[in-house]
This record gives sequence, structure tokens and C-alpha cells, in this order.
Amino acid sequence: MLKVTVIEQSQLIRLALADLIGNHPKLSVVGQGGLEASTLQSLRKAQPAVVVVNLDDALSLGLRMVERIQKGFPEMAVLGLTRRIDHPAFARLLELGVKGLLSLECGAAELHEAIFKVSRREHAISAPIAQRLALSMLPSQASSPFEQLTTREIEVALSLVEGRRMPAIARQLSVSPKTVATYKYRIYEKLNVDTEVALLKLAIRYGLVEMEQSASQTNLF
Repeated sequence: MLKVTVIEQSQLIRLALADLIGNHPKLSVVGQGGLEASTLQSLRKAQPAVVVVNLDDALSLGLRMVERIQKGFPEMAVLGLTRRIDHPAFARLLELGVKGLLSLECGAAELHEAIFKVSRREHAISAPIAQRLALSMLPSQASSPFEQLTTREIEVALSLVEGRRMPAIARQLSVSPKTVATYKYRIYEKLNVDTEVALLKLAIRYGLVEMEQSASQTNLF
């Protein structure tokens, strides 16, 4: 049996995903959790071969979670789920070592197959996502200014446009508020913006965040 852990903020969706995965006779869901530190502790105990992470709830937290899994548990393969087919952070996730990026529009058979593929260290990327990633690498494509940010700077930028305040971001990253302020300054300098409203507008323009998501998560407008 291949052991799998499901990470998803919503308990209802988490249970549905776990049930869907567990219906396969060769897959066993050995753990479930949200995007918090206790989930990392449960990974150490359960030792799954594959960790399935829904990236849509809060991509800043999802990116941080994936980074910590890849560094702390390199033997575990990560499969990210998303309803989006393009995002500037997707290429960064692959750089971190993520083997799978799957659309939430996929069926049970595709999900099961992707879990087995990433467990063998093979890439499993939904066709629309793979196509967008390939197109983004063409010289003719205009590059996103967010590509010049480091992984940590992307995490901070995402947290800011998702409406988190600096003390909360500091706790999320286990750093001091002063360090977060330094990251924020570097982000503003690299992106040539000087306010969070300007950062949010740029993030919407280049697809870092969607308009509906920004309206529900921030009070900047």
C-alpha cells in the first residue's frame, strides 16, 4: 500500500479528498491536516510516500508548507492541486522539487495515476498547466516582474496581497517583524512600487492573485 497524507484547509474538502484517494485499493491515507506546523509533525510520524497539498486556499502558506516539506522530508513526494492553470509561483514550486501540479478539475483516475507517478519521482502535471509553463519560457513571452523575487520574497509578497499584516507574516515565517520589513522593502524596490495597493494592482495584473480572491482577502480597496 502506498501511504498518502492530504493537506487542505477546509475539513469538508479534506475529508472528500481523503475518501477519494482511499477508494483506490493500493492507496492508504495515513494523515490529514491543514497548513499549520502540527501537520508537519504528523508527517514525521506517518511517513507518507506522497503528500497531496491543495494550493488554492492561501498560496503563501502553501508555498511555505511545500518548502518545509521538501527541506525536512526530501524522501516524500509532493503533489499540488489547484484550480488555476497559470501562476508565477508554479515554476518556483517545480524549482523547490515538487513533482506534480494537478488541476482540481481532474477525475479520480487522473488523481490516482498522478499520485503513483510522483511516488516514482516522475512528473505529473496537468496538460493545461504544462502548456502554460512551456509558453512562459518562450523568449517572445513577456516576463513577470515577480520572477526576479526569491522564494521567500514571493512568500512575503503573496502574504501581503492576501491581506496579512507583518506580525502575522513574521509568525508564519518564524522570523522577526523587522526581517519581514526588510523583505517588504526589497520587494517594493525590485517591483518599483511604494504601497500595498500598488503591489496588489501589480499582483492582479500579472496573475499572482485573482480579482475575486483579492476582494475577499484584503481591505485595501
